[in-house]
Amino acid sequence: MERQLKMVKETARDFARRRLVGQRESMDRYPDEPYPMGALDIAWEMDLFHMALPESCGGLGLGLPTLACALEALSEADAGIAAVVFADTLAATILQEAGETALLQQRAESAKGVGEWLMAVPLYDHPRESENGPVAERDGDTWRLTGTVKSLSPCPLAASALVMGRSPYGLGWFSLALDGEGVTLSDPVVNMGLNTCPVADLTLARAPARMVGGEPVAGPLFERAACQLEPLAAAMALGIMKGAFEDAWDYAKNRHQGGRAIVAWSEVTRILSEMALKVETSSMLLEQALRALASRPERWEAQVGAASLHIRQSACDLSSDAVQILGGVGYMKDFAQEKRFRDAHQVRSLLGSAAISTLTFIHRFKAERKRS
Repeated sequence: MERQLKMVKETARDFARRRLVGQRESMDRYPDEPYPMGALDIAWEMDLFHMALPESCGGLGLGLPTLACALEALSEADAGIAAVVFADTLAATILQEAGETALLQQRAESAKGVGEWLMAVPLYDHPRESENGPVAERDGDTWRLTGTVKSLSPCPLAASALVMGRSPYGLGWFSLALDGEGVTLSDPVVNMGLNTCPVADLTLARAPARMVGGEPVAGPLFERAACQLEPLAAAMALGIMKGAFEDAWDYAKNRHQGGRAIVAWSEVTRILSEMALKVETSSMLLEQALRALASRPERWEAQVGAASLHIRQSACDLSSDAVQILGGVGYMKDFAQEKRFRDAHQVRSLLGSAAISTLTFIHRFKAERKRS
């Protein structure tokens, strides 16, 4: 298993260095510049989108911990493509939790490329924050959705979407084709970061859809899926931290001022030391979280949740320090640190805002305490 994880991480890191580093600045300018479909096609050929899915769903069956290693390596260079994989994995995990194995298998059999495969999902919204979802009305054997869905990722690239809608019975998940009748996509919405995982809004006018799982249980399905994917979000954050630290270290060694490299300055040494401490601590936490995800011991949900929250917040703090090490140029888009700062805060908002994620952890923690 260790050998497999090492091979996956090395392959993903090699792809990131060869294809993502050189394109990082232009990819971040999307939608003002064309989307880098070449990089996404290579990610598809590397089976990043199939890696974690079980074989019954058209995947390789390598599991989420293996995918986390790949996303960490990608995020060292650029977290945008990793976020596309993360979003699609979230949609697929919700479908698995809903028992929609046949729908996933059908997608695997029909998709000829990444554009036909991708399924968009509200990547930054928790069901607790979804007060005004589209209205779902039954029409014979199907459902019709009317209303607006905000911030679906990666909507401009995807063939289908998984959205929340309000039926007469409650809030549920619905799948629909993005090129179907009654579906209108907005122009790409520019976020703070992760611009390579593009976001768009949907306007639905009696758009045909299928209720996922056969009952309105949006919240529980999302909770079960999100709990499994929190270590993946943490892996992306750790990748950002590692990339930011390495660039800060190299800059401090090569930047001379006052007759010596700034790495010898006591204040710079202190900041770099604190950054290294965050990287090492977060690496250990992620390793423990991935073990808990794989073995599912007692209270594993609280363990992975706590690790994910800590690592993602540490990434925000470290990326700020990395900008400071570079001084004034750290704020310029010519350098990767400015982008990493934005991406880290965007990763912090995956699966819901920071406040909602913290409240979710507390609810999960209290529930597990009651069971024990």
